[in-house]
Amino acid sequence: MSVQIIDIKKQKKLHSLIYKPFFLFLIFIHICSLSASGQSWKLIKEKDGIKVYARPYQNTKHRELKAFGVFNTSLSSLVAVIKDDKSVPDWINRMKIFKNIKVLNDFQWYTYAELSLPWPYNNRDLISLNTLKQTEDGVIIIDIENKPQFLPKKGKKVRMQHAKGYWRFKSLGNGKTLVTYQFYAQPNLGLPTWIINPLATKGVYNTLKQLRKVVKRSQYQQANISYIRP
Repeated sequence: MSVQIIDIKKQKKLHSLIYKPFFLFLIFIHICSLSASGQSWKLIKEKDGIKVYARPYQNTKHRELKAFGVFNTSLSSLVAVIKDDKSVPDWINRMKIFKNIKVLNDFQWYTYAELSLPWPYNNRDLISLNTLKQTEDGVIIIDIENKPQFLPKKGKKVRMQHAKGYWRFKSLGNGKTLVTYQFYAQPNLGLPTWIINPLATKGVYNTLKQLRKVVKRSQYQQANISYIRP
């Protein structure tokens, strides 16, 4: 009887050769869907496996942004990070204060956010209603709806009146998830768009880059949320 010896390094290499093209194909399909829907998205930044797209917002000079990347984590882990208000300043760019101010249930909650800006500009704050749902095919979507009147204004901070976005998590199998983040906000800085737009691009990119690091923390990797189907 012969004994077959398995070379672990060769096995891992073969595994990578099989699955890497598959993940690249899924990303390609995702990019094609942006064009197929008639939306004029344009790739403006690509680094560290994160891609950032932009398009004009409702025929204005402002832009809304969409970024995505493949993370080595589960749906439950990502939802656990999003709902943990204490960790948000660690990964959302320029986030100074972030709080869950009213939790309606597992699927809807209000948040307060304060974004720090350099002098001479006052910090901006944003109140959002977050709504979580999971589609029939298992995709997690968290809609972010601006609710500027939910709380009175605080001090000299400028309340952001126009903002919207969403998170989208799609399991790719094999412990990988395609993360999509789309957001638009009008910060009312009084600056030309040629200054604001690059700052916004950098902010969205850094947000996904930091989220990829934070989600690796043990408390999130061990998360198993009962109402999230794997």
